[in-house]
Amino acid sequence: MKLELHHLACYSPYNLMIQGQTNGEIAEMSCVTETSVNITSRNFQFGMWADLFDIKPILHPLSDFRDKIIRDIKIELDCSINQVTELFCLIDGSIRLQDITLGLYTVLCKNHVDFNKLIENNLAIDINTLK
Repeated sequence: MKLELHHLACYSPYNLMIQGQTNGEIAEMSCVTETSVNITSRNFQFGMWADLFDIKPILHPLSDFRDKIIRDIKIELDCSINQVTELFCLIDGSIRLQDITLGLYTVLCKNHVDFNKLIENNLAIDINTLK
């Protein structure tokens, strides 16, 4: 499995942070094309383009929410109780990703949650591992 456009496109409107594999720099993704992403960095006045093979998105693992209580998840993700219940069903495998509502899908994208197992496949960085 390799990082592809469809893995990143859903996060594009939500200021996803990425890390360059070549230089290790963390930057914000601002635009996505078929083979590259436009990134904004503190070290550059203007955006620059990076190849998809040279970056990894920084995401929250889905498992981060497994042991939290409903109220905390609702506040952290800014979502409804129904969406939290649906999230628990996704985490425990009661429902599949293609069966979740658009509302939960949007919440997951907006909060940079890894629902495609990119971290597990070494295509993304677990935000909990960064300093």
